[in-house]
Amino acid sequence: MLPNKVLLGFIPVAFADILGVSPEKQALYTPNEQSKWHCLLDPTIELLFEQINDDFCDCPDGSDEPGTNACEFTKDLPKYFYCANEGYREAYIENFKLNDGVCDYDICCDGSDEYKSGACPNVCDQVKTQFDDFLKVKKATVEEALETKKELEHKAHKLKQQLVDNAKALEIEISRDETRLAAFKEELEQNTSAGDERDDAGTSAIDTFVLEHSRKLKGRFLQFEEYARRNNEKIRNLEAMLHNLLENYNPNFNDQAVKLAVSSFADYVSNKPEDEGVPSMNLSEFSLDQIPQICHSSETNLQNVVHESLNSFQRLYMGFRTVLGLMEPSSNENKVSAPPSEKAEQLSTEIKKLEATLQQKNSEKSIYIDGLNTDYGEGDIYRAVKGQWVHKKIGEYNYKLGFLDSLYQDNTLIGRFYGLHGNSMHFAKGSKCWNGPQRSAQVDMICAPRHELISVSEPEKCQYKFLMGSPLACKNITDEEIAAEFKVDHALLNI
Repeated sequence: MLPNKVLLGFIPVAFADILGVSPEKQALYTPNEQSKWHCLLDPTIELLFEQINDDFCDCPDGSDEPGTNACEFTKDLPKYFYCANEGYREAYIENFKLNDGVCDYDICCDGSDEYKSGACPNVCDQVKTQFDDFLKVKKATVEEALETKKELEHKAHKLKQQLVDNAKALEIEISRDETRLAAFKEELEQNTSAGDERDDAGTSAIDTFVLEHSRKLKGRFLQFEEYARRNNEKIRNLEAMLHNLLENYNPNFNDQAVKLAVSSFADYVSNKPEDEGVPSMNLSEFSLDQIPQICHSSETNLQNVVHESLNSFQRLYMGFRTVLGLMEPSSNENKVSAPPSEKAEQLSTEIKKLEATLQQKNSEKSIYIDGLNTDYGEGDIYRAVKGQWVHKKIGEYNYKLGFLDSLYQDNTLIGRFYGLHGNSMHFAKGSKCWNGPQRSAQVDMICAPRHELISVSEPEKCQYKFLMGSPLACKNITDEEIAAEFKVDHALLNI
């Protein structure tokens, strides 16, 4: 039987926990049988177990110094120290904050980050009390804000559905009006075609009647033209004789001029042709009494026939004036337009009304469609707050923010709504700064039961940044997310 001393030699030595390492990772710092240990990210590098936390950085990854700040903290290889914070929430602090003389109670409430000096007592019980109070208030606030957001979502959905319903109702009305319009146009075309056929029949009969009268009238006017020409010739001869008598006649003497005039007049009288007679002007030959009978027999629209007859007689009148030399022939004769029938006028009026109505309804429909296609954020929730304004005096200025509208500093325009990006509203193209750019702003929103401007800053000239509380930015939140927002009130700590 082996002595007890020998047995004890086979029992593994119990090593104390490595400072700065969490319980679940302590196993990574177990030495081998030779009491050696290798760097975590490079097993080829072996160290004596005693070299861990010796305040000298041996491993490139810094894994040999979890409890000191010997190894540099970098972005690519950050180093963190584990704080147990018993009774509260465990946490990790950057290694460069170790033993710097500052009690970082927001992270290490147990004061373990200042283990060398021991200057920071454990206040985790007090911090936990503060956190519990903060957690309770935060959850109540978020729940209230989520209820408000739910109402806004319901309102937004209702507004959107109203637009959809309005657009659908208008679509039905437009379709119905378009059908009516097509029917009216077809009826007008049929009415016009039927009227043209009836009028063509009557007009043909009237044209035949008028043509015959035109020929008769033309012949009679030609007779008058010849009669007038001959009379004019006689008058010219008499004027010539009288003119000669007037020029050469001497009342004191019975001279040759008088004899010549008398002789010429005698010849004129002796050669005077027989009275040809004036052409007959019996207008009964040209009576228009037959026109109504023609219209009746042809089932013609009398109103249209009368206008066509006016056109025919107008052409005839122009022809007579041309024959008599009173005007030059012209191809640009004005034509008397026949008015539409009463039925056609009614149809035309209805068509104009319907076309105007359709134009108005299509414009209204376009507004609805544009409203439906506009970006109102996730779930269209910004639709519920469009047009609402938030006012707040911050510092010496009064700020006014209109959702999806514009943003003012007193009466100065900071910007007009430009777009949404997550929980941020962007405003641009505001009033131009003196010797600077146009004003613009980004409004970042955090969860709150009510819309409220919280703060404003100007990182760059005339480029503003606002923080705003709003239920629009709310969502269900975990205890871990609440803890990330929590800040210890050092003034309340009893140290």
